[in-house]
Amino acid sequence: MVLAWLLDDEEFHRQARAVADDIAEGGLEPVAAPNLRFELRHGLVRAARRGRLAWTTIGRRLVAVEAMAIGVPAVALEDEPLLKLCHRRSLGWGDAHHALLARRLGRPLVTADRRLVDHLSGSDVWVEWLGDRPTE
Repeated sequence: MVLAWLLDDEEFHRQARAVADDIAEGGLEPVAAPNLRFELRHGLVRAARRGRLAWTTIGRRLVAVEAMAIGVPAVALEDEPLLKLCHRRSLGWGDAHHALLARRLGRPLVTADRRLVDHLSGSDVWVEWLGDRPTE
């Protein structure tokens, strides 16, 4: 969701901006797994390498994310439940962290990744596809 907000050419950029506006107005309190910092930076570097954004804009985009004050709860995510989620739902390690955190906190995992939504379908993880959210 964060990359969809930061990258203007993302399909669900308008929906992600609406979520970011809700966060800024205090309507939503975002939380994320600790790996978000790495994933975000990885995604921005990849986007810059592909010419989707200027390298010189990465710093200001990171500042904008920090201003969102995304909480990283001190919740221990044990390897075994993560591995089970990876195996049973065909998730990658990073996605499993976000899904397990959402499950533990009873909060929605909002994602622009339709594949992730499909893999979590029928599970006990509350997942919302960004494409279903309003653009304003």
